Amino acid sequence: MTKKAQNFANESFYVLPDNVLEDYKFSPVIQQLYVTDLGFYPNAENHYINREIGTEEWILILCTNGKGTITFDNQDWKMQSGSVAILPPNKKHKYYSSKDHPWDIFWLHFRGKSVNFYLPKSNNKKAQFYCQNNLKETNIKYMMNIFWQMIQSFSAGYSYEHVFYVSQLLGVLLSYLALQETSPQFENTSSNEYVNKAIQYIYDNIGISVSIKTLSERLDISEGYLNRIFHKSVGQSINQFITFSKLKQAVRYLEYTNLPIQQIAQQVGYKDQFYFSRQFKKHYNVSPRDFRKKKKDIK
Repeated sequence: MTKKAQNFANESFYVLPDNVLEDYKFSPVIQQLYVTDLGFYPNAENHYINREIGTEEWILILCTNGKGTITFDNQDWKMQSGSVAILPPNKKHKYYSSKDHPWDIFWLHFRGKSVNFYLPKSNNKKAQFYCQNNLKETNIKYMMNIFWQMIQSFSAGYSYEHVFYVSQLLGVLLSYLALQETSPQFENTSSNEYVNKAIQYIYDNIGISVSIKTLSERLDISEGYLNRIFHKSVGQSINQFITFSKLKQAVRYLEYTNLPIQQIAQQVGYKDQFYFSRQFKKHYNVSPRDFRKKKKDIK
């Protein structure tokens, strides 16, 4: 699995290796539309990207908080919570976060033989830059939910089933944008505000112990109800998601820092190093120490 760090706290960043994409060329479905890169940058202070010749893929950016700017064809497009943009391939572009109000963005790169069929009509006619501002809160939450499902799928690996699933989610995401353009009154209510607030709280407090009780009290709803709607939206129980999030952050520390195992355990909210190691091995089938050693050997 290829991951790169941009040094934003609690970021997610996944890149499909070329050999994986080559292996799945046999699938006529994946060939039509697929994700090559995927990520989430929260509070991305000093985030700045400038590409003179663009990228080989299309790029989709969803801003869920803060502000930023995208420059395309010598024109600046202001981004804020509720803004979504699509950038075409092989075109010069630049985008960056506001210094005073750093943005939170979900983003992905995508390709496929049928991309043009999925794009919003206004973009499809020009095959150029597309930007939509002022999405409703329910629209944003629905799109965030799709991104979280993509991130969780890639974090579990790049098997054919995971890549196929993410490609289908991408189709839903692009279709949803096209639907908003033609039927702006349409709202999807499947995404629950409590789930999104719970996820954000878990990510914001990755270094401390978080329980269902803590979340339910904070959101002022029952533990049973929160657990039901969380599992329905995310596909995991709250405890599973908390453990998954902490271990995912631990992986980043093991890969990109020289922090001792004990300190990493504390950074992700485990007071007991040995319990942390047991949880890590249970999830990744290798101890934290051996995981780090293997990564160094590969490098």
